[in-house]
Amino acid sequence: MNKIFKSKWNVNTQSYVACSELTRNAGKITTSISILAAALATSLPSTSHAVTCVAKPNGTYDVGFGGADTRCDTIPDSTVTVTENYPWFVLTRTDLRTTLNIGNINYTATGGKGPTIIGNQYALGSNGAKINVGNITAILEGTEGPDAIGSHSGVDITAQDVSIVSTMGTGYTGGNSSGGVAAYGILAGSSNDSGESNANLNGTFTTITINNLTLDQTTKGGKVLPVLNSGLRAIQAGSYGSNNGTSGKIVINEQLNMHLKGERIEGIYVSGSATSATGEKAISTVELNNSNIIAETSAGGNATESAVIKIGKTRDIKTGEGLVVSKGTLNIDSSNLRGGSAIKLYASGSEFKADGNNSATNILTRGSAIEISPRDWQNPTSAADGIKVSMKNANLNTTSNTASLIKVYENQTNTQINISGDDSILTAAQNGWLLEVGASDGGSTSTVAGSTTANFTGGKYFGLTTLSDATRANPSSLTINLDGANTKWYLKEKGATTQATFTTLNIANGATVDATGAFTPASKTINLFNGKTMNVADNANITETALTANKTFTLKGAVNNNGGVLNLANTEATDIPAFINTLKIDGNYAASGNALVRMNTGWNAPGSINGDDSISDVLHITGTASGVTRVKAIGKDGTEDIINGSIQQIAASELNTVPVIRVDSNNDGSSFIGTARTSGAGMAVLTSRDNAGVREYYWTIHSRTGVVYDPVVPGYALAGKTGLELGYTQLGTLHERRGENQTLAWDNCGTCGEKAKGPSWGRIFGKHLEVAGKTRLGAKHNIWGFQLGHDFAVSRTQEGGHRLTGAYIGYATTKTKYSDIFHTDVSTGQGKQQGWNLGITHTRYAPNGAYVDLVGQVGFLNNKFNANNGVEAKQKGTALSLSAEVGRPYALREHKANEGVWLMEPQAQLIYQGLKLKAFDDGVKQVAGGTHHGLRGRVGVRFAYNTQTAENNYRTNSFYVIANILQDFKNGKEVQIGQDLIKETQAKTWAELGLGGQLPVGKQSYVYADTRYERNLGGAKREGYRGTVGFKYTWK
Repeated sequence: MNKIFKSKWNVNTQSYVACSELTRNAGKITTSISILAAALATSLPSTSHAVTCVAKPNGTYDVGFGGADTRCDTIPDSTVTVTENYPWFVLTRTDLRTTLNIGNINYTATGGKGPTIIGNQYALGSNGAKINVGNITAILEGTEGPDAIGSHSGVDITAQDVSIVSTMGTGYTGGNSSGGVAAYGILAGSSNDSGESNANLNGTFTTITINNLTLDQTTKGGKVLPVLNSGLRAIQAGSYGSNNGTSGKIVINEQLNMHLKGERIEGIYVSGSATSATGEKAISTVELNNSNIIAETSAGGNATESAVIKIGKTRDIKTGEGLVVSKGTLNIDSSNLRGGSAIKLYASGSEFKADGNNSATNILTRGSAIEISPRDWQNPTSAADGIKVSMKNANLNTTSNTASLIKVYENQTNTQINISGDDSILTAAQNGWLLEVGASDGGSTSTVAGSTTANFTGGKYFGLTTLSDATRANPSSLTINLDGANTKWYLKEKGATTQATFTTLNIANGATVDATGAFTPASKTINLFNGKTMNVADNANITETALTANKTFTLKGAVNNNGGVLNLANTEATDIPAFINTLKIDGNYAASGNALVRMNTGWNAPGSINGDDSISDVLHITGTASGVTRVKAIGKDGTEDIINGSIQQIAASELNTVPVIRVDSNNDGSSFIGTARTSGAGMAVLTSRDNAGVREYYWTIHSRTGVVYDPVVPGYALAGKTGLELGYTQLGTLHERRGENQTLAWDNCGTCGEKAKGPSWGRIFGKHLEVAGKTRLGAKHNIWGFQLGHDFAVSRTQEGGHRLTGAYIGYATTKTKYSDIFHTDVSTGQGKQQGWNLGITHTRYAPNGAYVDLVGQVGFLNNKFNANNGVEAKQKGTALSLSAEVGRPYALREHKANEGVWLMEPQAQLIYQGLKLKAFDDGVKQVAGGTHHGLRGRVGVRFAYNTQTAENNYRTNSFYVIANILQDFKNGKEVQIGQDLIKETQAKTWAELGLGGQLPVGKQSYVYADTRYERNLGGAKREGYRGTVGFKYTWK
């Protein structure tokens, strides 16, 4: 350290006081002067009035030194240029016991040694000394120093906007064998030569606060060792290592722009702490908001053991912790700093904290981005405990080919590295480690077993980890915690090395370890200041490269997968991958929660029981496997639960893939589960076998119960039958659609003859139906709809009959739950069919009540499928329906005209439907279209009772019960799904019971209703019920 202030013994106070070495050109301060200054300090009152300070002949100020400036407290705006040795613009002395207010400063000091802007020599904060200053613009140049702004002893300095250009001119010409010559931009706290040794100051701060700071500082010289270039220095050391005194604190409220150039750089240097007698601890601290820092080596030089930010110190004076806090965006460019790293931390308890709400850190370094306890200026690494680095939205990069991005040396216990934020991205060098723990500098004699925990929450991490002291007697341990769905660790080769070593890896809550080796971040440009820029990784632009060879990565250590993801799958462009990935876990594996493994598997026909015609990524576990992990096959373009290829799942013999997971230690076969779709109808199921003590998991198309269908199959296979059932429900029977139309002849329109106009009608209907297939597939339908119609032609025959011709429009929808009895949970998904229909009706009534009802209907259908595995598909169709129904009522006794009587009416009906469905592709399976034909017959009998509502009133009440037998004469057609043909047969014959009625609600209007229950007569299950309510009005 450059000794700006030299401590001397004060006889009066019996303590050291700080005398500036920079005043040697003016002569030595005698003991008598020191005694006089001390006497004045004790005799003068502590209060003062506002007094303007008097400048010296060269325009600078000694404040509190006695004479005219003994009690001054104001310095006006100043523009000063000096060329002498050891100049300062303001130097504060013992008699400053109040706030010194300084205006704006424009200061130039060139041609001499050790120029300073503001320096505190003897003033004490405990006496009320404080300095407030406006804006500062300064140019400093000297063959030693310069030291821009410095304070100690609790004298706080507050400044507004500060801009400093500081240059060590032609350079320091001395040897600097001790390495103590330095230039400081801002220096706060009890440095070695501050004169502080009072234990009462422990636990307190000397604080320098600046609103905006721009610092451009260059150092040169030093024949034995280079001169130190330090931009911000906060220290607690005490006079000559007494360890008593204030801790330094530097606060930059808004913006820091700092450019440092030299051969030994410690851009921000923070170390030392002290605790008061009452337990208050003050750790030397630098607090930043937004910062741009550029550090570079002088041309032709080599920056020895440099750091852009150095926290803590392990050398003789002052060994201790430090703290740096960055609340905004911190940009560090040390890509031209040879022999240095971006951030170094030493000493137990040191901390770099950049994880606030608005924090972000971007680093481009020539060495490591972070080093923990490396050599400390020619002293070997030493043991430390509790060093902590916390960063949010960190972007760490190195231009080195071999440097570890984060490097933790041996003998470091309870080290924490916390990286958070989805915008974080850490990229290892091509031949360097992402995180190295247990590194050695060859000089440490400690054998402490180190321990490091790396917590990664959000962000992307490219590279591998290692335990460099793994073969030592007391090796270090490394625990890696990956947490959150936006946390992704991309394993990336270190040269030819593909193994990541750790003690324990915990993957939780959707975090991913990617073992494809196929992903690489692009770069982006960050603007710094003065037109300077730097390039760092672009978190938002990650590219994937196609594999050109098989790739294997190893995770050496215990792996705990608590709802995380192990990804081996590439985004393939073809059905069958050309190359495969293997992930080896050299240790034990434990799963919990929704643990997943993602991999590519390809499988072509014809295949075999031995895995012919298949290829797959492989997970290999050398230790034990416990818990349950779901395996997801990833198809081309990243689709989940897909095995691409031409394999057919409806096969006569068992077909298997090659093993996709191997567990070397004893395993019962329950650790990995999964199902996967193929281009055919069914599902591949993950199963296992024991092969000479090794548990092998593989895909098969057969389970113990038979072929396992894809959950989409029931919906696809039954879509035609579901559509036909919707059409049958819309057609219904004559009495369901129209109620009792004979009333047109019975009511008072019987006397109005041809004057009666056509009736209008409408109805709503609903149906619930459960059907089971004879083989395996079933469905539960819920149907509802409405129809609106009008008879536009009504006529009577000479024999007394009548005819009605009309049309209707309707809408109906079916919501279906599909099932497969071979699935564990039976339910496979849902479907929805909906559409509009148009119909034409013609009904003829004979005088004796016999009728013929003819209906033609066209419909337009939209199908939607939602399988339980997340697959969604749509299909369109059109339908044509034709119905013919006949009936003849017979009175069960003789009766008078208009007298109520029971009637028996035999009925018969035949319905044909043709339903044409379009082909579609759900992204995996090609489903063929085609026309589905249906032919349904019905025979039955209706018992009806009709009576007048009142004497001589033709309006009729009607009530009936009905019983039917129904038969489907066609079984339906096969549906082609991929290469497979699927067909399901349902019940063909069933019985139906129902009742209905009709009531007049006006002279020309009726309401009517019908409800029915049906059930199969043998064979597969068919059971359901339906109902309808209608209203009709006759225009007269």
